[in-house]
Amino acid sequence: MYNIDDIRNTIIQGNALEVLKNIPDNSIDACITDPPYGLSDHKPDDVVFILKEWLNGNDSLLPNKKGFMGKDWDAFVPPPAVWKEVLRVLKPGAHCLVFAGTRTVDLMGISLRLGGFEIRDEIVWCYGSGFPKSLNIGKAVDQIIGNERISIGISTNGIAGGTKELIRGNKNSVGYKKEFVITKGNSEWEGWMSSLKPAIEPIIVARKPLEKGLNVAENCLKWGTGGLNIDGCRIGLMENDLYNKITSEKQGRFPSNMILDGSEEVNRLFPQNNSRFFYKAEFSEEDFVPLFYCPKASRSERNIGTNKEDNYCVHPTVKPLKLIEYLVKLITRRNQIVLDPFIGSGTTGIACKKLGRNYIGIEINDDYIKIAEKRIAGTLVNETLFDREVL
Repeated sequence: MYNIDDIRNTIIQGNALEVLKNIPDNSIDACITDPPYGLSDHKPDDVVFILKEWLNGNDSLLPNKKGFMGKDWDAFVPPPAVWKEVLRVLKPGAHCLVFAGTRTVDLMGISLRLGGFEIRDEIVWCYGSGFPKSLNIGKAVDQIIGNERISIGISTNGIAGGTKELIRGNKNSVGYKKEFVITKGNSEWEGWMSSLKPAIEPIIVARKPLEKGLNVAENCLKWGTGGLNIDGCRIGLMENDLYNKITSEKQGRFPSNMILDGSEEVNRLFPQNNSRFFYKAEFSEEDFVPLFYCPKASRSERNIGTNKEDNYCVHPTVKPLKLIEYLVKLITRRNQIVLDPFIGSGTTGIACKKLGRNYIGIEINDDYIKIAEKRIAGTLVNETLFDREVL
């Protein structure tokens, strides 16, 4: 069994389930993690089989499949056995924030419930930069029946399933450019596709049950867990394209369970959150929906602490630092410990280092551990979020 002080602010290499078994009971204050989403092609019968096995006690079973980018580790969502161990090491009332995919968030939630967690809420991170990955049914039908498609233009963005990619010039030359020929058919299925453009990512808000016999306030006093840091995450109103600084006189708005990336595409959906619209007569202060803004991770952010010799950060699913900072602040206090059993590129560790929290990471992939450690080492300490005191 580990001594908790010996593994504080470290990343342990190994399978999450096995490593967790060596962490003491009730020793961790929170969990924030971006685990495998299980993006394999799951037939209904396959899902029923897995769930039955879980319910019958085989709660570590995973199907033998390949998921995201053909990876074995993404065959399915983490099984209940993993969440049972996370539950055991967390203090009573501790929160567990778990990223999930839109197609498998139901399975992630079921696995968490079977692991013993209460599902308290779901935070939705809404972004405008998702790229459609959809089969163009009209084009596929034309190929089957032999219909000829006509070219109607050129695009540099690419439209899912409806284009043919052309490469102009060498990739490393100044004139390099990707262009896409937009085509159109005349069958009755023209304009039909197989899926929507991705624009949201759910974050399940789960909590370990409070200690038996204690209410939330009593649990907070005994264990330091159970509540949400609302004042520390309040949203300032916008003035002149800048958020007001939160003060005792200007508390800001109560944080909601939606986070935006601030992109123009998303702002069109929520014009009352944009200062250019906020002061128009048709909107009043009461119409303002208090939302936190966080774009996807930039290239420079992904590559914190790494360089060309390290091949930079090659992890495929790096989450934005400001988003993880916000989540860390929401469920923890200074000096508390945050567990990430699937730490990947180390963003949870970076956020904890910046905000005066401790972290314990687990990762099975040696290359990702090296990346995570370099990114964490390259992070400045004591930077604050929203230019406010870090609580």
